[in-house]
Amino acid sequence: MIEHDYPDALTHHYKPTASGQAIPLYVGGLRFSDDEEGHDWHGRAEMAWYPSPRVMVEASRPNRGIEDFVGLRASGKREWVEMPSIKLPGEEVPLPPQPDSLSEDSRPSGVSRNDRLTPQTLGSGTALSRVTFLIPNGWDVPNGSGVCDPEDLVRTWNGRLEAFPSGWRITIDRRPEVNKQFLRRLRDENTSAVTHIGQIARADGSLFDVADIQLLLQALRLAFSLAVGRTINLLLPVGWWGDQAVWTRWVSPHIDGVLNTGTFLDRHKGNEQMRELIERVVDYCRTPERLEVIQYATSYYVTATYDVDVELGVALPISGLQLLAYNRFVEERGTHTQRQWENLKPTEAQIRLLLDDCRMRTSVPASYPHLAEVSRRAQMSEGTRTARDALGCVMLLRNKIIHPTSTKPGAWTAYQWAEGKDYAAHCLLLAILNTVGYRGQHRSAWADDIWEGVTDPVPWATATEGPEF
Repeated sequence: MIEHDYPDALTHHYKPTASGQAIPLYVGGLRFSDDEEGHDWHGRAEMAWYPSPRVMVEASRPNRGIEDFVGLRASGKREWVEMPSIKLPGEEVPLPPQPDSLSEDSRPSGVSRNDRLTPQTLGSGTALSRVTFLIPNGWDVPNGSGVCDPEDLVRTWNGRLEAFPSGWRITIDRRPEVNKQFLRRLRDENTSAVTHIGQIARADGSLFDVADIQLLLQALRLAFSLAVGRTINLLLPVGWWGDQAVWTRWVSPHIDGVLNTGTFLDRHKGNEQMRELIERVVDYCRTPERLEVIQYATSYYVTATYDVDVELGVALPISGLQLLAYNRFVEERGTHTQRQWENLKPTEAQIRLLLDDCRMRTSVPASYPHLAEVSRRAQMSEGTRTARDALGCVMLLRNKIIHPTSTKPGAWTAYQWAEGKDYAAHCLLLAILNTVGYRGQHRSAWADDIWEGVTDPVPWATATEGPEF
């Protein structure tokens, strides 16, 4: 006998499949929104992974004869093509069960269609007790609290993360097979898979509507993407009333494949980091205006860290820092008017104001010898007594991309561009963390020791006066 008091791991209406394998959503009768004659079709819907997650439907109906082969002549004009939606039989409450297999589909021969569906909602999104969702290509943090397999109570693992932003309880369970080797295989094979299942519920257990969590769902997406430095989206959210699945949204969001990007999350301390990050981002993004600021800043950060040339990787974080600086000093604090801000030239002055306010270091890190060489060369060519610091070097490199002159970007080595990009991207990450109020640990891109388990507090959590040097 094995005794434990672990809770059941989260389950979802749409069970995850093996890596790269489509997730079946529905098999049966349906109608297409763009079928003006209202034909009855029989087919299947699935969420395919490639080239990015998308809900696809394959259906057919009996051939009616010659009229099915007579179509309208194309207009020859350039027009937008609207993707169809489908209507399922019945009221869709509770939701149709997930089919066991897509291969067990007997479709009539005749006219066939294979379409990508537009985002669509099934069921009722009111009076929900909880919402569950799938997380693809997530993170490997093995030190969560214990859970057990509800279908095999002997099988247990440490995979649960819980966060409590104001008024809500968010639970994230890692799937038992997900570890460092699993994610490495996804990376090496360039494939995708569900790695976590999440759940949102009221902290007091009361019911809520889908409209109540729209900002929260988007904020979670941003928190996850910040943590790993690549785009993560929530797949196939399902709303529950008790044990009945009564609402879902089929949508085709963008996700990034697994790459070693980002510097924030530490494998050994990641559970506590993720908990605070979720709480801070969700609480900050309670208005559409604030959510929009963090959304665009995160987009700049993820684009710079994931898959872009190092030259653009220097320029993109600067735009994100400009956005955050304007939001802080003009929109939120009101220390500068619009005119005063526009007169604060050059752009470096605006960003330096933000970095100083976040108590961030602007000196060239000792671990960045190639960026130090940029500073030395710039001082020689400019004939100044004072050498450029790290921010000054990044702005010099950035201006070669944004405002090209006779000195071309090729004058600098790939190593110099890479260290400039790393410094700028980490500044943007820290500025986002500061904006949402995060005060915990992070993996510093500027540290000499980069081993797992080595983290630092964010600069503003320990500094008492002046920026950190």
